[in-house]
Amino acid sequence: MDNTDNFCFPLEEVANDRVKLTPFRADRHAAKYIESTSGHPELYAHTVSGPYKDVEDFVKTFVEGESQADPGMFTFAIIDKTRPASAEDDEGELAGRISFANTSKAHLCTEVGPLRLPKEGDLAFVRCSGRRTRIPATGARCV
Repeated sequence: MDNTDNFCFPLEEVANDRVKLTPFRADRHAAKYIESTSGHPELYAHTVSGPYKDVEDFVKTFVEGESQADPGMFTFAIIDKTRPASAEDDEGELAGRISFANTSKAHLCTEVGPLRLPKEGDLAFVRCSGRRTRIPATGARCV
């Protein structure tokens, strides 16, 4: 289940030939996400919730307790389309998650984050201000 009907703005899947943002579905994405992040508590050093004990804790605390409960929050699964199809997505592999948070329909604004990219070596490639940047996935910021 996703919360597209609960979010305060209409949503569409966003994709290009390399990456896709699709609604985070606990039944499809949670197990792989927890498998990727377990043993890396530093991913949660600057967040309110986490690390999570297991899939059930993650779903109860974050997916249902935060993302789906708040009409101003929406979480996307980040799918790496350069990887083969997987149990998490027919077009690629789960690379992480990102959320819209503190979204206000009245003020037409949203906060992008938290971003979690638990890849090999805790490093991820992201585009910051039009340049490809190698950053640690543990809370780095584009400035």
